[in-house]
Amino acid sequence: MVTFPIAKKTQLGYSAVEVDAFLQVARDQFNNPSAKVLDWRSLESKSFELVKGGYQTTAVDEALDKLQDALAAKELKAAFQWNPALRNERLIQFRGLLASRIGRKSGKRFDPVKGLAGGYSKKQVDALLNVVGEFLEGSAELSVADLRSIRFKVKRGGYSESQVDAYLAKLAEFIQTKLIG
Repeated sequence: MVTFPIAKKTQLGYSAVEVDAFLQVARDQFNNPSAKVLDWRSLESKSFELVKGGYQTTAVDEALDKLQDALAAKELKAAFQWNPALRNERLIQFRGLLASRIGRKSGKRFDPVKGLAGGYSKKQVDALLNVVGEFLEGSAELSVADLRSIRFKVKRGGYSESQVDAYLAKLAEFIQTKLIG
């Protein structure tokens, strides 16, 4: 069964066998929510082997984004249904965490990489954090899709990629939690 468009025979795409097996696990989880195998947070790091003539990567990535959004909505809605105060507590906690980085001086918001290693462009990350600050104040819009489309240049002496990625994951979770209102 072909689920996604196939890449040309000379182009790399995701292994159809791996993608189809993963999607079967996802379907099983949706049909039986108590069998929690997939966590929406872990989908950020989901990867598949690249093979010639596999599924087109953009189509699979878009489907994974939709799956992540659906799992997040379902999981968060269930958590907040049983404990409505949890949503507000989580929003306050995330807002504080996110704002703490914004309050730091530009160029010092995350740890720099050491030595000659490359990290995310401080200028680009700081510009994003300025937008996040406006978003937290209610004067700018920001969506999970916006976050997914961000690509930072790699610069010597830039910010630690793992710290910035963890921050963006918390920001995405904050946005997801806000949407469940």
